[in-house]
Amino acid sequence: MVTFMSRLWGGNVSDRHISQHDGFLPKLSPGDVVMADKGFTIAYLLPADIGLNVPPRVSTKCQVSSKEFFNTTNIASARIVVEMKMEQIKNFNILNSGIPLTEAHLSEQIVLICTALTNLLPPLLK
Repeated sequence: MVTFMSRLWGGNVSDRHISQHDGFLPKLSPGDVVMADKGFTIAYLLPADIGLNVPPRVSTKCQVSSKEFFNTTNIASARIVVEMKMEQIKNFNILNSGIPLTEAHLSEQIVLICTALTNLLPPLLK
């Protein structure tokens, strides 16, 4: 279920800038965990009581501990669910056919409604 959607940003805006200005960080509670891609330096923005999950670095170690294995598996599973939810949102025809320039001022509301509608779909996982 999507519980937060930032406003839309242009393609020339950095992920760091969006993270600092989209209103997401103040909504985090102690014990929450943020997922980020490799190379996306966000740790310095997070309070100490907020966790950060990034994909593990490729290791030359032959074996990993069972804790590392399950942690990596859980992160990968969560990332797959996020990707599936993003795909559900993108599947709305109105987003695929393009929004006319005369309606560009409505684009943020259109994406928000499509996102909210995906929350009414059956859960991605049982």
